[in-house]
Amino acid sequence: MKPVKRQDHMSSGEQAFWGEYAQCLVRRNITGHNAEWYVRRAQEFCYGLDGKRLREVQPEDVDRYIARMGRRVTLEGWQVRQAIAALQVLFQDMTDCAWKTDFDWQARMDACRDLRVEHPTVAREMTAQETVAERQRGGNGLTDPQTLRELGR
Repeated sequence: MKPVKRQDHMSSGEQAFWGEYAQCLVRRNITGHNAEWYVRRAQEFCYGLDGKRLREVQPEDVDRYIARMGRRVTLEGWQVRQAIAALQVLFQDMTDCAWKTDFDWQARMDACRDLRVEHPTVAREMTAQETVAERQRGGNGLTDPQTLRELGR
């Protein structure tokens, strides 16, 4: 797993910040490979803010990130839930954002269950070609040529 930003390209302030974030994870008993992914997801969020400071982030910014993660067909629900948990640690332990305790982290995690690609809420956000390609990649049994043609149309 590659970090979003290599440590040798980080300022000393960034290194200290991510070191403190890693310590927060340890205090929450999140270690090893899980901790690496928490850091990666938190960095992905932070470095994707296009210059916005972390203290300026609003709940809508978090929801947009979660929605983008949820649309990535290569991610499963548990991975999106892990990203939400990483952000929860980030905001609750590392910021003084006023909204952090009122934000319903659990509701967002609960909403990220794995849905089959033909589920209406997933299917309406994917083109027919994406749906067919995703089903073929997943090997979920959708191999009937007639059904594939119908989905393709």
